[in-house]
Amino acid sequence: LGLVTLTSFFALAAKRRMGFKDLRLLGESVSASGYSQATDVLKIVVKLAMTFEIIGMVLLMIAFVPQFGAEGIWISAFTAISAFCNAGFDILGRTDSPYPSLTAYAADPLVNIVIMLLIIVGGIGFLTWDDVCTHGLHLRRYRMQSKVILSATALLITIPAVLFYLTDFADLPVGERALASLFQAVTPRTAGYNTVDLTKMSDTSQAV
Repeated sequence: LGLVTLTSFFALAAKRRMGFKDLRLLGESVSASGYSQATDVLKIVVKLAMTFEIIGMVLLMIAFVPQFGAEGIWISAFTAISAFCNAGFDILGRTDSPYPSLTAYAADPLVNIVIMLLIIVGGIGFLTWDDVCTHGLHLRRYRMQSKVILSATALLITIPAVLFYLTDFADLPVGERALASLFQAVTPRTAGYNTVDLTKMSDTSQAV
């Protein structure tokens, strides 16, 4: 959710009139032509974003609530939104470890997979969601933008993941090594999270 998208949503929710410049910015931000289409797309975008974040929050609660109790609900909500928005804010710090990120969950498939999916889905943009929902596996019908985004995303995840696996994390079991490699390949898209100590990664991995 971009700044223009979010402020426009609250303006419309408060039934505030939007000027021509605001409407033009909104139309450009959601790639829509006309006020009606822009507001329709805006509503869909906000609903989808909330849906993804709520699903992510509920799944993360499975891991965080047993460990943190009621506070785990807040941690799950914050982490889900942070991952979806590719923000990566870390609220799991302790006195002895101020910036642990998700290193305590390096071997937890649920936390890793949920966070990775939120990062990817939040990062590819709502026009790509629209193509996926509308056309399914009929890739030829996708917008050129969506084709470029999905292709680039696949390459920028697969290639680094393979390189990380081959050059690092040799002390981990095969499953954890694959999970760590995949997570570290996903998160550099500006998501900010990490499940391993980045300072202890090999020189090759740090270069990647």
